[in-house]
Amino acid sequence: MSVSRRLVAVVVADVAGYSRLMERDEAGTHERLRALHSELIAPKIAEHGGRTVKTSGDGMLLEFASATSALRCAVEIQREMGVRNLYVAPDERIEFRIGINLGDIIVEGDDIIGDGVNVAARLETLAQPGGICVASAVWEQVHEDLGVEFVDSGEQHVKNISKPIRVFRVALGKGSAAKAPLKGPQSAATKRFTGRRIAMIGGAIAVLAVIGVGISQWLQRQGSAGSAAAAGPPPRSLMVLPFSAAAGDAALGTLADSLTGDVTRALANSVRDARIAAASGAAAEKGKPIDERALGRDANVRYLVAGDVRGSGDDIVVNVRLTDTTTGKELGSERRTIARTRTVEDHDLLVARVTAATRVMFQNAEGRRIAGLPLDTNDAQSLVARADAIFTEEDLATTRAARKLYEQARERDPTLVAAWIGHMYTLWSEHWSDFAAGRNEALLAEIDSDSRRAIALDDRDANAWNARKNALALQWQWKAAFEAFDRAAALDPSSFRAPILLLFLTGRSAEVLQAVTKHNAMLGKADPAYLFDACHAYVHLGRYKEGIDECERAVADNNDYWVYLDLTAAYAQTGDLVRAAVAKAQLMKRVPDFTISRLEAKKFSNHPVWIEEIRTHFIAGLRKAGVPE
Repeated sequence: MSVSRRLVAVVVADVAGYSRLMERDEAGTHERLRALHSELIAPKIAEHGGRTVKTSGDGMLLEFASATSALRCAVEIQREMGVRNLYVAPDERIEFRIGINLGDIIVEGDDIIGDGVNVAARLETLAQPGGICVASAVWEQVHEDLGVEFVDSGEQHVKNISKPIRVFRVALGKGSAAKAPLKGPQSAATKRFTGRRIAMIGGAIAVLAVIGVGISQWLQRQGSAGSAAAAGPPPRSLMVLPFSAAAGDAALGTLADSLTGDVTRALANSVRDARIAAASGAAAEKGKPIDERALGRDANVRYLVAGDVRGSGDDIVVNVRLTDTTTGKELGSERRTIARTRTVEDHDLLVARVTAATRVMFQNAEGRRIAGLPLDTNDAQSLVARADAIFTEEDLATTRAARKLYEQARERDPTLVAAWIGHMYTLWSEHWSDFAAGRNEALLAEIDSDSRRAIALDDRDANAWNARKNALALQWQWKAAFEAFDRAAALDPSSFRAPILLLFLTGRSAEVLQAVTKHNAMLGKADPAYLFDACHAYVHLGRYKEGIDECERAVADNNDYWVYLDLTAAYAQTGDLVRAAVAKAQLMKRVPDFTISRLEAKKFSNHPVWIEEIRTHFIAGLRKAGVPE
């Protein structure tokens, strides 16, 4: 048997949860895998010049002549799998984990062995279901734009490999801005029930997201310290330093260590357009003074996240701080607590709270930085930022103007997830605002198409799944919409999402009140963005006085027409026609073509409970207030 060596890109893939799938339906799973291999996987391998070395029931070993070909093949397979899994129940999905390494291998006949193969196999175990992990050698060799980002996961120690491996997670969607709000975690269905508010309330702060990642990768690959120093660190980049704890408290020290890694990983999932670096070298040494500016230059990051864990009576307190490495200035600090007796039970909750606080500080810092940038550029990211800035949903004219900018951004970069999501929400906003149009099926079909495209580009983007949830809700596909919501919530727990809109539209308003209470408890404080949700739920339930109290409080945070529709109906139902008239004037000012028949014609939901509640509590009240028929 001939034995030789060569340098190749090695791909190892396996099916996540294969044993569970086989136990549930052995014959069906086998048939589905066979079909996937013949319809998708084998053609893609051939298209990109790869070779199948061997397969097992749940895995594949492949080789490619170049890292670029291997990664392109893997990305296209994972994106297509994301689309195929859209309407498959989560526990029935076939999802691949893929690891890619570029290394020297030994060829024995048709087989390949050696460290190059072993490293690829270990990388596969580090990938998430539906995800791809690559070695640094692959990252260094991929110079083509494949429409992906690389998230540095740092050096990882893996089984049977003596030296640590530097790992990069491949984010399948380029520039899918996190769109976190400026002042708090993402809200639920606010204002016009607009999911656009949920996913894009911090829209303007996402400008230059992909440019930041691209600059980061370019600078690192140049290997020129002088060039990097001249250009400065990429905008959307940060490093999480090791959290510290008081000396002598082993439990707090252990918690600090775990928070460092958990918050780093959570930020990478939550702020997907940013480069999140794990601390290494001198930065990873606890207790030593740090020169923030020097560390920023060395690590090529703009921001540093530092935290400390302390005991305070019966509580554990985590303080987290954000520093700008270009100035050495601390930009903000936040404090989050949990009960000491619930350290284990509430660990994930603490991670989510600290992640959310960090994300808000980071987005605020980027917002301040972006405010000073010129707005006359026409690259895709700048176009999205300009669209976000004018997309206030106050009138159809500005909504449609924003749509044109999103379309221009898509033309310049068809892989920019934020452009597809933004465009979708302009259509969504028009659906909720244009009462003269009735139920526009063509518009709903385009919403569906945009949301599918966003998922296909990056099925690990929580905002894309949230957009998909809203698109499905408009089609009355309630089960699929709840599943899309679950996917979004699982991908980014730190956003503290709640399925408010879906609960309303499926006649479960009492559960909305429970969801608001739960959301506030998880957040650790009352979220003003959820005042309207409580307001609307009370009116749906016929509890008009409680609804009025919440709606009047909500007006300060939510000046949309729905809150005035609620107030008009609720005041009229309680017999206060004077205040109902005032609220009606505000409603008609915002929606001059609003009539009761047009509200019914919009058919926002087909659920019988929702329809009955609208007729009994809203339309009856609107008629008493004299709203046009």
